Amino acid sequence: MKPTYSTSKSCPQVMRRSSLLPLLLAISLGAANMAPGQTTIDTIAVDDVQRGDKGYGLSVFSGTAPERFDVEVLGLMRNLHPGTSFILARLHGKGLEDSGVIAGMSGSPIYLGDQLAGAVAFSWTFSKEAIAGITPIGAMREMGSLPRVPAIPPPSSVELEQLMSGEFSTLVLQERIAQLAPRLVNGANSSLQWGTVGFGESTRSLLEKALGPVAPAGSSPDLDTELAAGSAVAGLLVGGDLQMTFTGTVTERRGDEILAFGHSYMGLGPIRVPMATAEVVSVISSRSSSFKLANVGPVVGAFEEDRLVGMLGRMGSRAHTIPLSIRVLGTPERSYEVEVADIPINTPTLSAVSVLEAMDVARHQAGNQDLLLRARLKLAGYEELDVEQHFTGNNAPLNSAIYVLSLMSFVMNNNTESVTVEGLDIELTQSPEPQTVTLVGAHASRSEVHPGESLTVHLDLRRFRGETFRKDLEVTVPGDLAKGPYYLFVGDGASIDAARLRMEPTVPRDFSESFDVLQSQHGPRDLVVLGVVRGKGLVVNGRTLPQLPASIRSMWAASGPLVAKGVNLAVRNETVEVLDDPLEGAVRIDLKILPPRS
Repeated sequence: MKPTYSTSKSCPQVMRRSSLLPLLLAISLGAANMAPGQTTIDTIAVDDVQRGDKGYGLSVFSGTAPERFDVEVLGLMRNLHPGTSFILARLHGKGLEDSGVIAGMSGSPIYLGDQLAGAVAFSWTFSKEAIAGITPIGAMREMGSLPRVPAIPPPSSVELEQLMSGEFSTLVLQERIAQLAPRLVNGANSSLQWGTVGFGESTRSLLEKALGPVAPAGSSPDLDTELAAGSAVAGLLVGGDLQMTFTGTVTERRGDEILAFGHSYMGLGPIRVPMATAEVVSVISSRSSSFKLANVGPVVGAFEEDRLVGMLGRMGSRAHTIPLSIRVLGTPERSYEVEVADIPINTPTLSAVSVLEAMDVARHQAGNQDLLLRARLKLAGYEELDVEQHFTGNNAPLNSAIYVLSLMSFVMNNNTESVTVEGLDIELTQSPEPQTVTLVGAHASRSEVHPGESLTVHLDLRRFRGETFRKDLEVTVPGDLAKGPYYLFVGDGASIDAARLRMEPTVPRDFSESFDVLQSQHGPRDLVVLGVVRGKGLVVNGRTLPQLPASIRSMWAASGPLVAKGVNLAVRNETVEVLDDPLEGAVRIDLKILPPRS
């Protein structure tokens, strides 16, 4: 059956090629104007494709109008994935002999005769010819009928103790960025083009280490073009003042349905990512991997399916995004309003990259510096979660971004409750040199004390490149202590919070309990003193029961580790004083409790 088409939305650049007008309009425009009962372009099954078959493809090489390139079939790669074979073809024309397969061609429709065969999907780095793997159109068309079972992200590997201390490997962000890359056959690269708008060299370099070439992109909110077969199309992972996109090509449009890319983004199944139009500024040839420089246009719909064989989008559909507000304090003060795609497995990474880039653009990433981070997380059904962390040294910006990643991952990927994030506000205060006060030593005014008495703790502190100075703090010993050893743990909020979690391990039964622990953590300016006793005890439902008789401990232990957990140290007292500057360091002071005074 021959396709029907309409000329009501014809493209002048295509119409000038009079010999191609009927075919190109049928391919590029017919599906966009279908009425009920009309059919789409004829297709050819992958098993009917023969070595030596010739045809052509459509892709945008400049501007917004699709242009032809030639195709010669080399053969079939059968069952490369279970039940899915791919067409292998050599591409010619439009400079492809020199550039090879260009990043941004993912999804470019391939026609053999007047039949749609599939979409350009992958190629190989440093290939001397433009050899492409082509995903069959039959497999792509099945995406809309597959079961809509969303992928459940793996539980977060972030522990409460890590989150409280703010100590993470500096490699974790790069490892998480690498997870954004499409999953393909071994040794092949997707023909997807990564792009950023408003990103500096430092952050883009970090992205390139994990994703391959990342092109600087532009933003064209007034771009007026219709999505059709061969058109450039973009998915917005980050939108707003900063943008991170993946750009490819529309394979087929059927009414409001868009088939694109010819391979997955991450194979997540049902997904919601904003879908935008795009225009190509130029093609940059490279011996490693050529790519398209593109401007991203307005959002016109959303990608709704992310499958092995491609992505399915729908015109007019809306994708929920998470608003991220970033303020970098200083001279001048800079603010960024960003919308991050709501993909639980990826949103933490995308948020971290946005925070890192905001610092790169507004101030600087490199060099020894001081950074105070305040985060306000808005969660459906909960109060706002306010946390503070302080970072210093050469990796301060990177560590702050990793903290945001860890916080969001802990919340969105916890294994007890599906939490809806409604927004995240980040405030960053950078100083050109560390403002931290370091605790270098501490001792008590006396080492023996009676229950209920007070003593003075002398703290030796030192500023960055400054002299050591002393601060005194009065601490009262609880009146009900038995004679024996007593310990004071003195230090910054993060260190003491982490120490307390080690002494009194908390195993939250649900996210609500995790939320309470996070909400209770101390700030970076808090000087905290914990009074600790030794003795066999238990933590039961978050409450510490120290120095219990053996019979009681045995009874509770029988209920299992999720109900009761044994401890050898228990916190009996806490003293907090807020300093003018962030504190770093922790020490232990050993005391002896004497019998009560008569």
